[in-house]
Amino acid sequence: MSAYRASKLANLLFAYELHRRLERAGISPKRVLSVACHPGVTESNLLPNLASTYNSVIIRAIIGFVH
Repeated sequence: MSAYRASKLANLLFAYELHRRLERAGISPKRVLSVACHPGVTESNLLPNLASTYNSVIIRAIIGFVH
């Protein structure tokens, strides 16, 4: 597993564990909410740095459609 994928998995597992601990402590999701999302549809500075123009055009179209 690449370091990038491992870091995304760690973020997801952290969010699940935080949710579990908050629930166990009786803390309402209205006070604290643990959220994780797929990074593939998140705007970031990665897009302008893509090496391939083809991939960049496709990804921009997808991001435009999602938003």
